[in-house]
Amino acid sequence: MAEKISFSIDLTELKDFTPSEGLGGNSLIEKDGSYTGNITKVLLQKAKSGNPMFLVQQIVDDADAKGAMLLQNVIVGGKDRNGDSLARQLGALLTSIGYTVEQIRGLAANGSIDGEAMAKSLIGKRVYFTVEAEAYEGKLSSRIQNYVTKQAYDDAV
Repeated sequence: MAEKISFSIDLTELKDFTPSEGLGGNSLIEKDGSYTGNITKVLLQKAKSGNPMFLVQQIVDDADAKGAMLLQNVIVGGKDRNGDSLARQLGALLTSIGYTVEQIRGLAANGSIDGEAMAKSLIGKRVYFTVEAEAYEGKLSSRIQNYVTKQAYDDAV
């Protein structure tokens, strides 16, 4: 008969507990190319530069990679080293989910929006993107190169 196990747990160790907001890692997709998927999660984070950023999780819908999960950092503010706005990454994501240039400029005319509200509005949206394999720390995975329009996706597939 197995020995009965008992122990005490020191719950004071949880005094600084915060749940993980990590979403895991990227799947490896067999071939590079154009894919479509659905945005399932969007976390608000800060880039290494300190700029505001969305961490966007999408699940691939295409039959040859169905269910693969890909993450993409989308910087939503700040400037690059040339002084150009990094919000262009958000513009590319919005274009990919179907916003027209006029709609994006209309949003710009409103000034600002709460990051949490914008993140929630993205969840469940269909998105189009190009994928390329990359090695990081010796591990091969796939990553999103660019968000593209539905037309660019249709032309590629």
